Amino acid sequence: MDYETPQDLFDALSAPFPLERVDWRIGSVAKDKPKGQALAYIDARTVADRLDTICGTDCWQCNYTPASGASIVCNLGIKMPDGSWVWKADGAGATDYEAEKGMLSDAFKR
Repeated sequence: MDYETPQDLFDALSAPFPLERVDWRIGSVAKDKPKGQALAYIDARTVADRLDTICGTDCWQCNYTPASGASIVCNLGIKMPDGSWVWKADGAGATDYEAEKGMLSDAFKR
């Protein structure tokens, strides 16, 4: 890791993704279906690649904890420049397509 401060690391992780890594899908659709909301999203592999590139493959980790109902929480740890670890967590429920895989990917990306 080549970052001197937590802010340097945060700035690198927060940089916009290249447009070729952003995909699109149609979200909610109007009742008569002439219009739909365009939603941008990134693949979980894109997130893992960003973490590998910025943090290094041995300076981030994640694990999953079951939550209530059909939900999962992804716990993500990043090693800071001073050697300490910062952990954040967020969850997701089953998705409409490939429910379990989608749930894991969504929790990780959040």
